[in-house]
Amino acid sequence: MRTIAQAIPDALPRTVDEVVLTGSVSRGAADEVSDIEMLLVTRDELTLNDCFALATACGLTDLGTWGPQGVPTKRVSGYRDGVPIELIWWTREQAETAVNAIFEGDVSTTADALAHGVPLRTSGALARWQERLRNYPDELARARIEDAALTWGGFAAAGLLTLIRPGERLGLVERMVDDASRVVRIVFAMNRVWQPTLKRLEERAALLTQKPDRLAQRIEEALTEPDPRRAVLLMTELQADTVGLAPDGPNINRARTWLRDARDILARAPSWDYCVGLEPSPENPLHGSCLCGGVQFEVTAPFRRANHCHCSRCRKHSGAFGGTQGRVPREGFRLLSGEELIRVFRPDEGRVKAFCSVCGSSLFGAEWPEGDEVGIRLGSLDGDPGIRPQFHTFVGSRAPWDEIPDDGLARYDEAHP
Repeated sequence: MRTIAQAIPDALPRTVDEVVLTGSVSRGAADEVSDIEMLLVTRDELTLNDCFALATACGLTDLGTWGPQGVPTKRVSGYRDGVPIELIWWTREQAETAVNAIFEGDVSTTADALAHGVPLRTSGALARWQERLRNYPDELARARIEDAALTWGGFAAAGLLTLIRPGERLGLVERMVDDASRVVRIVFAMNRVWQPTLKRLEERAALLTQKPDRLAQRIEEALTEPDPRRAVLLMTELQADTVGLAPDGPNINRARTWLRDARDILARAPSWDYCVGLEPSPENPLHGSCLCGGVQFEVTAPFRRANHCHCSRCRKHSGAFGGTQGRVPREGFRLLSGEELIRVFRPDEGRVKAFCSVCGSSLFGAEWPEGDEVGIRLGSLDGDPGIRPQFHTFVGSRAPWDEIPDDGLARYDEAHP
Protein backbone atom coordinates (compact mmCIF):
# COMPACT_ATOMS: atom_id res chain seq x y z
CA MET A 1 0.00 0.00 0.00
CA ARG A 2 2.89 2.40 0.67
CA THR A 3 4.03 1.96 -2.92
CA ILE A 4 0.57 2.82 -4.24
CA ALA A 5 0.41 5.78 -1.84
CA GLN A 6 3.80 7.14 -2.92
CA ALA A 7 2.72 7.08 -6.56
CA ILE A 8 0.20 9.82 -5.83
CA PRO A 9 2.58 12.61 -4.70
CA ASP A 10 4.99 11.54 -7.42
CA ALA A 11 2.32 12.50 -9.98
CA LEU A 12 1.23 15.77 -8.35
CA PRO A 13 2.49 19.23 -9.33
CA ARG A 14 4.77 21.18 -6.98
CA THR A 15 1.89 23.47 -6.03
CA VAL A 16 0.95 20.70 -3.60
CA ASP A 17 3.35 21.45 -0.73
CA GLU A 18 2.51 18.70 1.69
CA VAL A 19 1.29 15.12 1.17
CA VAL A 20 0.75 13.29 4.45
CA LEU A 21 -0.14 9.62 4.69
CA THR A 22 -2.60 9.09 7.56
CA GLY A 23 -4.90 6.35 8.84
CA SER A 24 -4.07 2.70 9.39
CA VAL A 25 -1.49 2.62 6.57
CA SER A 26 0.62 5.30 8.29
CA ARG A 27 0.66 3.19 11.46
CA GLY A 28 1.50 -0.06 9.73
CA ALA A 29 -1.84 -1.50 10.83
CA ALA A 30 -3.59 -1.84 7.47
CA ASP A 31 -5.34 -5.05 6.48
CA GLU A 32 -7.11 -6.36 3.39
CA VAL A 33 -10.11 -4.02 3.84
CA SER A 34 -8.18 -0.85 4.73
CA ASP A 35 -8.11 2.18 2.50
CA ILE A 36 -5.34 4.71 1.90
CA GLU A 37 -6.00 8.09 3.53
CA MET A 38 -4.03 11.21 2.71
CA LEU A 39 -3.93 14.90 3.55
CA LEU A 40 -2.85 17.19 0.70
CA VAL A 41 -1.91 20.79 1.46
CA THR A 42 -1.82 23.37 -1.33
CA ARG A 43 -0.76 27.01 -1.46
CA ASP A 44 -4.12 28.22 -2.72
CA GLU A 45 -7.63 26.87 -2.43
CA LEU A 46 -8.64 24.51 -5.23
CA THR A 47 -12.06 23.89 -6.66
CA LEU A 48 -13.55 20.42 -6.42
CA ASN A 49 -13.11 20.07 -10.19
CA ASP A 50 -9.42 20.93 -9.78
CA CYS A 51 -9.10 18.18 -7.18
CA PHE A 52 -10.89 15.69 -9.46
CA ALA A 53 -8.51 16.57 -12.29
CA LEU A 54 -5.43 16.08 -10.11
CA ALA A 55 -6.78 12.80 -8.74
CA THR A 56 -7.36 11.57 -12.30
CA ALA A 57 -3.79 12.56 -13.21
CA CYS A 58 -2.61 10.45 -10.27
CA GLY A 59 -4.34 7.38 -11.74
CA LEU A 60 -7.46 7.33 -9.55
CA THR A 61 -10.67 5.99 -11.04
CA ASP A 62 -14.34 5.87 -9.99
CA LEU A 63 -14.04 9.29 -8.38
CA GLY A 64 -16.51 10.58 -5.83
CA THR A 65 -16.81 13.05 -2.98
CA TRP A 66 -18.41 13.15 0.45
CA GLY A 67 -19.05 15.53 3.30
CA PRO A 68 -20.15 19.19 3.15
CA GLN A 69 -19.94 20.77 -0.29
CA GLY A 70 -18.98 24.34 -1.18
CA VAL A 71 -16.51 24.65 1.71
CA PRO A 72 -12.72 25.14 1.68
CA THR A 73 -12.03 21.49 2.54
CA LYS A 74 -12.33 19.26 -0.51
CA ARG A 75 -12.73 15.49 -0.35
CA VAL A 76 -12.11 13.11 -3.21
CA SER A 77 -12.39 9.33 -3.16
CA GLY A 78 -11.44 6.81 -5.79
CA TYR A 79 -9.46 3.67 -6.56
CA ARG A 80 -5.96 2.96 -7.77
CA ASP A 81 -4.90 -0.59 -8.55
CA GLY A 82 -8.10 -1.77 -6.87
CA VAL A 83 -7.28 -0.07 -3.54
CA PRO A 84 -9.76 2.53 -2.17
CA ILE A 85 -8.18 5.94 -1.59
CA GLU A 86 -9.46 9.04 0.24
CA LEU A 87 -7.84 12.42 -0.33
CA ILE A 88 -8.46 15.46 1.92
CA TRP A 89 -7.39 18.80 0.43
CA TRP A 90 -6.49 21.78 2.63
CA THR A 91 -4.79 25.08 2.01
CA ARG A 92 -1.75 26.11 4.05
CA GLU A 93 -3.94 28.52 5.99
CA GLN A 94 -6.50 25.81 6.77
CA ALA A 95 -3.80 23.46 7.97
CA GLU A 96 -2.32 26.04 10.34
CA THR A 97 -5.79 26.94 11.61
CA ALA A 98 -6.58 23.27 12.24
CA VAL A 99 -3.40 22.74 14.24
CA ASN A 100 -4.05 25.86 16.33
CA ALA A 101 -7.63 24.67 16.95
CA ILE A 102 -6.31 21.48 18.55
CA PHE A 103 -4.77 23.51 21.36
CA GLU A 104 -7.93 25.58 21.69
CA GLY A 105 -10.08 22.54 22.47
CA ASP A 106 -11.00 20.95 19.11
CA VAL A 107 -12.00 17.36 19.89
CA SER A 108 -11.66 15.96 16.37
CA THR A 109 -9.08 13.28 15.56
CA THR A 110 -6.91 15.72 13.54
CA ALA A 111 -4.20 15.72 16.20
CA ASP A 112 -3.87 11.93 16.15
CA ALA A 113 -3.82 11.83 12.35
CA LEU A 114 -1.05 14.43 12.13
CA ALA A 115 0.96 13.04 15.05
CA HIS A 116 1.16 9.66 13.29
CA GLY A 117 1.31 11.04 9.76
CA VAL A 118 4.02 9.95 7.36
CA PRO A 119 5.42 12.57 4.95
CA LEU A 120 5.28 11.48 1.31
CA ARG A 121 6.11 15.02 0.22
CA THR A 122 6.89 17.81 2.63
CA SER A 123 8.00 21.42 2.87
CA GLY A 124 8.81 20.92 6.54
CA ALA A 125 5.32 21.77 7.81
CA LEU A 126 4.48 18.26 9.04
CA ALA A 127 7.65 18.07 11.15
CA ARG A 128 6.76 21.45 12.68
CA TRP A 129 3.22 20.33 13.47
CA GLN A 130 4.42 17.07 14.99
CA GLU A 131 6.88 18.94 17.18
CA ARG A 132 4.02 21.01 18.59
CA LEU A 133 1.91 17.89 19.11
CA ARG A 134 4.57 16.22 21.23
CA ASN A 135 3.35 18.40 24.09
CA TYR A 136 -0.16 17.72 25.38
CA PRO A 137 -0.85 20.65 27.76
CA ASP A 138 -2.15 19.72 31.20
CA GLU A 139 -4.82 22.41 31.12
CA LEU A 140 -6.09 21.10 27.78
CA ALA A 141 -6.30 17.57 29.21
CA ARG A 142 -8.25 18.82 32.23
CA ALA A 143 -10.65 20.77 30.01
CA ARG A 144 -11.27 17.75 27.78
CA ILE A 145 -11.90 15.50 30.78
CA GLU A 146 -14.34 17.97 32.31
CA ASP A 147 -16.17 18.47 29.01
CA ALA A 148 -16.49 14.71 28.49
CA ALA A 149 -18.12 14.29 31.92
CA LEU A 150 -20.60 17.12 31.35
CA THR A 151 -23.61 14.91 30.50
CA TRP A 152 -23.19 12.58 33.48
CA GLY A 153 -25.41 14.38 35.94
CA GLY A 154 -27.76 17.30 36.17
CA PHE A 155 -30.91 15.18 35.97
CA ALA A 156 -32.31 12.42 38.15
CA ALA A 157 -30.27 9.24 37.80
CA ALA A 158 -33.54 7.29 37.64
CA GLY A 159 -34.08 8.96 34.26
CA LEU A 160 -31.83 6.28 32.76
CA LEU A 161 -34.72 3.86 33.27
CA THR A 162 -36.57 5.64 30.47
CA LEU A 163 -33.99 4.25 28.05
CA ILE A 164 -35.07 0.67 28.71
CA ARG A 165 -38.74 1.15 27.93
CA PRO A 166 -40.25 -0.70 24.95
CA GLY A 167 -39.57 1.01 21.64
CA GLU A 168 -36.61 3.02 22.95
CA ARG A 169 -33.79 1.01 21.35
CA LEU A 170 -32.66 3.91 19.13
CA GLY A 171 -32.51 6.31 22.08
CA LEU A 172 -30.72 3.65 24.13
CA VAL A 173 -28.06 3.06 21.48
CA GLU A 174 -27.64 6.81 20.89
CA ARG A 175 -26.99 7.44 24.58
CA MET A 176 -24.67 4.46 25.02
CA VAL A 177 -22.52 5.31 21.98
CA ASP A 178 -22.18 8.87 23.27
CA ASP A 179 -21.27 7.60 26.74
CA ALA A 180 -18.69 5.20 25.30
CA SER A 181 -17.15 8.00 23.22
CA ARG A 182 -16.88 10.18 26.31
CA VAL A 183 -15.22 7.38 28.26
CA VAL A 184 -12.61 7.05 25.51
CA ARG A 185 -12.09 10.82 25.44
CA ILE A 186 -11.42 10.88 29.19
CA VAL A 187 -9.05 7.92 29.08
CA PHE A 188 -6.88 9.31 26.28
CA ALA A 189 -6.80 12.77 27.86
CA MET A 190 -5.71 11.29 31.21
CA ASN A 191 -2.81 9.63 29.41
CA ARG A 192 -1.93 12.81 27.44
CA VAL A 193 -2.41 10.92 24.20
CA TRP A 194 -4.22 12.53 21.27
CA GLN A 195 -7.53 10.74 20.80
CA PRO A 196 -7.75 8.52 17.71
CA THR A 197 -10.87 7.33 15.95
CA LEU A 198 -12.77 4.57 17.74
CA LYS A 199 -11.51 1.92 15.33
CA ARG A 200 -8.97 -0.62 16.67
CA LEU A 201 -9.62 0.68 20.17
CA GLU A 202 -8.34 -2.42 21.93
CA GLU A 203 -4.94 -2.18 20.22
CA ARG A 204 -4.59 1.54 20.86
CA ALA A 205 -5.74 1.38 24.47
CA ALA A 206 -3.29 -1.42 25.24
CA LEU A 207 -0.46 1.14 25.26
CA LEU A 208 -2.13 3.38 27.84
CA THR A 209 -1.11 3.17 31.48
CA GLN A 210 -4.21 4.76 33.04
CA LYS A 211 -7.46 3.09 32.03
CA PRO A 212 -10.31 0.99 33.40
CA ASP A 213 -9.79 -2.76 33.19
CA ARG A 214 -10.85 -4.30 29.87
CA LEU A 215 -11.85 -0.94 28.41
CA ALA A 216 -12.55 -1.99 24.81
CA GLN A 217 -14.05 -5.35 25.79
CA ARG A 218 -16.49 -3.76 28.23
CA ILE A 219 -17.67 -1.27 25.64
CA GLU A 220 -18.24 -4.14 23.24
CA GLU A 221 -20.14 -6.11 25.88
CA ALA A 222 -22.39 -3.17 26.76
CA LEU A 223 -23.22 -2.36 23.14
CA THR A 224 -24.03 -5.96 22.26
CA GLU A 225 -25.94 -6.90 25.45
CA PRO A 226 -29.55 -7.73 24.41
CA ASP A 227 -31.08 -6.86 27.81
CA PRO A 228 -31.46 -3.04 27.87
CA ARG A 229 -31.28 -2.82 31.66
CA ARG A 230 -28.09 -4.81 31.84
CA ALA A 231 -26.61 -2.95 28.84
CA VAL A 232 -27.05 0.42 30.56
CA LEU A 233 -25.73 -1.02 33.82
CA LEU A 234 -22.58 -2.33 32.12
CA MET A 235 -21.93 1.05 30.53
CA THR A 236 -22.65 2.90 33.78
CA GLU A 237 -20.18 0.72 35.67
CA LEU A 238 -17.52 1.51 33.06
CA GLN A 239 -18.27 5.23 33.31
CA ALA A 240 -18.02 5.06 37.11
CA ASP A 241 -14.66 3.27 36.94
CA THR A 242 -13.41 5.87 34.47
CA VAL A 243 -14.31 8.94 36.53
CA GLY A 244 -12.81 7.16 39.54
CA LEU A 245 -9.44 7.38 37.79
CA ALA A 246 -9.86 10.94 36.53
CA PRO A 247 -8.58 14.02 38.38
CA ASP A 248 -10.99 16.02 40.50
CA GLY A 249 -13.05 18.71 38.83
CA PRO A 250 -16.60 20.07 39.09
CA ASN A 251 -18.08 17.79 36.40
CA ILE A 252 -16.02 14.76 37.38
CA ASN A 253 -16.96 15.09 41.06
CA ARG A 254 -20.64 15.47 40.19
CA ALA A 255 -20.43 12.49 37.80
CA ARG A 256 -18.99 10.24 40.52
CA THR A 257 -22.03 10.77 42.72
CA TRP A 258 -24.53 10.61 39.88
CA LEU A 259 -23.07 7.44 38.37
CA ARG A 260 -23.00 5.76 41.77
CA ASP A 261 -26.70 6.51 42.21
CA ALA A 262 -27.45 5.37 38.66
CA ARG A 263 -25.57 2.12 39.20
CA ASP A 264 -27.54 1.39 42.38
CA ILE A 265 -30.87 2.11 40.68
CA LEU A 266 -30.05 -0.07 37.68
CA ALA A 267 -28.74 -2.88 39.86
CA ARG A 268 -32.06 -3.00 41.74
CA ALA A 269 -34.23 -2.77 38.64
CA PRO A 270 -35.61 -6.05 37.19
CA SER A 271 -33.18 -7.72 34.84
CA TRP A 272 -35.41 -7.95 31.84
CA ASP A 273 -36.09 -6.35 28.55
CA TYR A 274 -39.67 -5.10 28.87
CA CYS A 275 -40.53 -7.31 25.92
CA VAL A 276 -39.39 -10.63 27.37
CA GLY A 277 -41.45 -12.97 25.25
CA LEU A 278 -42.62 -12.63 21.70
CA GLU A 279 -44.98 -9.72 21.24
CA PRO A 280 -48.52 -10.65 20.16
CA SER A 281 -49.09 -10.46 16.41
CA PRO A 282 -51.37 -12.01 13.80
CA GLU A 283 -48.76 -14.75 13.42
CA ASN A 284 -48.35 -15.10 17.18
CA PRO A 285 -51.80 -14.51 18.76
CA LEU A 286 -52.02 -14.38 22.54
CA HIS A 287 -55.04 -16.13 24.06
CA GLY A 288 -56.91 -15.05 27.16
CA SER A 289 -59.99 -16.17 29.09
CA CYS A 290 -61.96 -15.89 32.30
CA LEU A 291 -61.80 -18.44 35.11
CA CYS A 292 -64.81 -20.47 33.95
CA GLY A 293 -63.75 -20.32 30.30
CA GLY A 294 -66.99 -18.76 29.10
CA VAL A 295 -65.23 -15.60 27.85
CA GLN A 296 -62.46 -16.23 25.33
CA PHE A 297 -60.41 -13.60 23.49
CA GLU A 298 -57.12 -13.10 21.65
CA VAL A 299 -54.61 -10.30 21.21
CA THR A 300 -52.85 -9.88 17.84
CA ALA A 301 -50.93 -6.62 18.33
CA PRO A 302 -48.14 -5.58 20.75
CA PHE A 303 -49.15 -4.01 24.05
CA ARG A 304 -48.53 -0.27 24.05
CA ARG A 305 -47.89 -0.03 27.79
CA ALA A 306 -48.53 -1.85 31.06
CA ASN A 307 -48.74 -0.77 34.67
CA HIS A 308 -49.77 -1.56 38.25
CA CYS A 309 -52.75 0.50 39.48
CA HIS A 310 -53.19 0.92 43.25
CA CYS A 311 -56.43 2.96 43.19
CA SER A 312 -59.26 2.08 45.58
CA ARG A 313 -61.59 1.11 42.72
CA CYS A 314 -59.20 -1.50 41.30
CA ARG A 315 -58.52 -2.71 44.84
CA LYS A 316 -62.21 -3.26 45.56
CA HIS A 317 -62.78 -4.86 42.16
CA SER A 318 -59.89 -7.31 42.47
CA GLY A 319 -59.89 -7.96 46.20
CA ALA A 320 -56.11 -7.49 46.08
CA PHE A 321 -53.69 -4.51 46.01
CA GLY A 322 -55.28 -3.20 42.80
CA GLY A 323 -54.89 -4.26 39.19
CA THR A 324 -52.18 -4.94 36.66
CA GLN A 325 -53.19 -4.20 33.10
CA GLY A 326 -51.90 -3.48 29.64
CA ARG A 327 -53.30 -1.50 26.73
CA VAL A 328 -53.57 -2.79 23.16
CA PRO A 329 -54.97 -1.04 20.09
CA ARG A 330 -58.60 -1.89 19.39
CA GLU A 331 -57.71 -3.48 16.05
CA GLY A 332 -55.33 -5.85 17.85
CA PHE A 333 -58.09 -7.36 20.04
CA ARG A 334 -60.72 -9.95 19.15
CA LEU A 335 -63.45 -11.34 21.38
CA LEU A 336 -63.87 -15.02 20.47
CA SER A 337 -66.80 -15.99 22.70
CA GLY A 338 -68.81 -15.04 25.76
CA GLU A 339 -69.87 -11.53 24.84
CA GLU A 340 -73.25 -12.19 26.46
CA LEU A 341 -71.51 -13.11 29.76
CA ILE A 342 -69.64 -9.83 30.15
CA ARG A 343 -71.04 -7.33 32.60
CA VAL A 344 -69.81 -3.75 32.95
CA PHE A 345 -69.68 -1.62 36.08
CA ARG A 346 -69.22 2.11 35.47
CA PRO A 347 -68.11 3.94 38.61
CA ASP A 348 -68.83 7.66 38.93
CA GLU A 349 -65.10 8.27 38.56
CA GLY A 350 -62.45 6.19 36.86
CA ARG A 351 -62.49 3.55 34.15
CA VAL A 352 -65.09 0.86 33.56
CA LYS A 353 -64.75 -2.58 35.14
CA ALA A 354 -65.74 -5.41 32.79
CA PHE A 355 -66.03 -8.91 34.28
CA CYS A 356 -67.52 -12.34 33.65
CA SER A 357 -70.99 -12.63 35.15
CA VAL A 358 -70.51 -16.35 35.82
CA CYS A 359 -67.13 -16.59 37.56
CA GLY A 360 -66.51 -12.92 38.39
CA SER A 361 -63.12 -12.74 36.64
CA SER A 362 -61.88 -9.18 36.08
CA LEU A 363 -61.17 -8.93 32.36
CA PHE A 364 -61.24 -5.51 30.70
CA GLY A 365 -61.15 -1.82 31.54
CA ALA A 366 -60.40 1.55 29.94
CA GLU A 367 -63.41 2.50 27.77
CA TRP A 368 -64.81 -0.99 27.20
CA PRO A 369 -66.44 -1.75 24.87
CA GLU A 370 -65.74 1.57 23.08
CA GLY A 371 -62.48 3.47 22.62
CA ASP A 372 -59.33 3.19 20.54
CA GLU A 373 -57.67 0.91 23.08
CA VAL A 374 -58.65 -2.10 25.14
CA GLY A 375 -57.41 -2.37 28.71
CA ILE A 376 -56.74 -6.02 29.53
CA ARG A 377 -56.07 -7.45 32.98
CA LEU A 378 -52.77 -9.27 32.56
CA GLY A 379 -53.93 -12.04 34.88
CA SER A 380 -56.55 -13.08 32.33
CA LEU A 381 -53.91 -13.92 29.72
CA ASP A 382 -52.84 -17.49 29.10
CA GLY A 383 -49.31 -16.67 27.97
CA ASP A 384 -46.50 -14.11 28.05
CA PRO A 385 -47.80 -10.68 26.96
CA GLY A 386 -44.37 -9.65 25.69
CA ILE A 387 -44.29 -6.69 28.07
CA ARG A 388 -43.72 -6.02 31.74
CA PRO A 389 -45.34 -3.31 33.92
CA GLN A 390 -43.50 -0.05 33.47
CA PHE A 391 -44.84 2.12 36.31
CA HIS A 392 -47.18 2.31 39.33
CA THR A 393 -50.21 4.63 39.37
CA PHE A 394 -52.40 5.98 42.19
CA VAL A 395 -49.71 5.12 44.72
CA GLY A 396 -51.20 7.83 46.92
CA SER A 397 -54.37 5.73 47.20
CA ARG A 398 -52.77 2.40 48.05
CA ALA A 399 -53.95 0.35 51.01
CA PRO A 400 -52.06 0.63 54.32
CA TRP A 401 -50.85 -2.94 53.93
CA ASP A 402 -49.75 -2.42 50.30
CA GLU A 403 -45.95 -2.24 50.51
CA ILE A 404 -44.64 -1.67 47.00
CA PRO A 405 -41.33 -3.46 46.35
CA ASP A 406 -38.25 -1.48 45.33
CA ASP A 407 -38.57 -2.55 41.69
CA GLY A 408 -37.10 0.55 40.05
CA LEU A 409 -40.37 1.46 38.32
CA ALA A 410 -41.66 5.02 38.26
CA ARG A 411 -44.39 5.82 40.77
CA TYR A 412 -47.21 8.33 40.42
CA ASP A 413 -49.53 9.44 43.22
CA GLU A 414 -52.35 9.69 40.70
CA ALA A 415 -52.74 8.79 37.02
CA HIS A 416 -49.81 8.49 34.67
CA PRO A 417 -49.10 11.97 33.26
